Amino acid sequence: MQNTDLGRGSFLDGSVFGRAKPDYSTSYMKRMVPRIRVQAVFLFYALLCGFVIIPPGAVFAHGDEAPAETLYSQTQIGLPDSRQGHAHGGMVGDQSGNFDVSISSSGPYQAGIPQALRFTITKKATGEQVKEFVQTQTKYLHLIIVSSDLAEFYHEHPDLESDGTFLLKDFAFKREVPYTLYFDLSPSGSGDDILLRRDIGVGQNVYIAPFLKSTQFPVASQGLQVRLFLDPGEPKTIGNTFFTFTLSDAANGAPVSDLEAYLGVPAHLVMISQKSFDYIHMHPSGNFPTDPVKLDALRFGPNIQFQTTFPEEGFYKGWLQVLRGGNIVVLAFVISVEKGTGLTRDQIATNVHFVQAREENRSIVKFALITLFMCGMILLFYPKRSSISSLPPSSLPVVASPASPQASATSPVQPASDSKQNQPPQQPNNT
Repeated sequence: MQNTDLGRGSFLDGSVFGRAKPDYSTSYMKRMVPRIRVQAVFLFYALLCGFVIIPPGAVFAHGDEAPAETLYSQTQIGLPDSRQGHAHGGMVGDQSGNFDVSISSSGPYQAGIPQALRFTITKKATGEQVKEFVQTQTKYLHLIIVSSDLAEFYHEHPDLESDGTFLLKDFAFKREVPYTLYFDLSPSGSGDDILLRRDIGVGQNVYIAPFLKSTQFPVASQGLQVRLFLDPGEPKTIGNTFFTFTLSDAANGAPVSDLEAYLGVPAHLVMISQKSFDYIHMHPSGNFPTDPVKLDALRFGPNIQFQTTFPEEGFYKGWLQVLRGGNIVVLAFVISVEKGTGLTRDQIATNVHFVQAREENRSIVKFALITLFMCGMILLFYPKRSSISSLPPSSLPVVASPASPQASATSPVQPASDSKQNQPPQQPNNT
């Protein structure tokens, strides 16, 4: 009787308890060949996906990502702006739809008569009045007023009253024409500046359309002469347009370098489209101290630079505002913008986001493929070994089970067939 209790004794071939030596016989190799072929196909497929479908590159490489909030950072409020809620174009009310403004006056809108204008900011969703605001460029509200023909331009700063309303005192409209009012402000908790727009009619409200043509530089105003250099020379609706204003003394042509800080920056530039009255408000390029004392000690000029992107083609009228000798100087001009060809800024931004998402997906796929590749390598070079439980009984080695250690040392193991032959014959039972 064979003893197959593997927990006792040892194999005759000296193998370790519970495991058999690898069987590299012909039958074993025949069983292994199909599995090795499958692993080889799997490995080849992983390599093919890694180097053909996905271009070679470093794992988890996301490429060059566009820096956040760096494009058009000089455009505070305008068309378009890199921050959400700042794309203002030919609309009435805040583009984000969160705020509204109502206007009340001390009397009917009449030309040539000073009157008080009161502005109330409310939330559109609830109608609740907004009473708290954050200063932007040293003021709670920048109010831009232009006439329908863009011949008149006003930059006012109404007072914030104790009841949360803004009051503009003693303002007189010059003509009986429509006027457009732009409210540039930042309600507390909104997280950003907003732009509201309202149109009002004065007196007979006779509409006069703007008739603009490009300005021939230099132009002069209040003792200052300015030249404008554009890059590109012919602005287009695609890409950035860079403005460089060079200021000189109108009397002797000497460069002007004694400009003072005006509302927290060296200058302000407002541009409005003739076609849609879209509003662009720019601040100069460059880093300037935020400390009012340090800023007031600085002087600027003769060059001042701006940059922006134009939303549509057509004529734009601009007003450059600088402070010199305590006096605000306004220099008006007109430029023409052509329609650009190629991708718009929104399309470029969409493409950038698409590329970033694609690179992230590629990184995930690369990681998965490398993981599968490593698993395939392990399966290929570390094949399974046959266990004792999977071997047929006939292939198990014979294990001796001696009665005692002494007996096993003196008595040789006899085959089962020989033990039967050496047994004495049994006597028949005659009972």
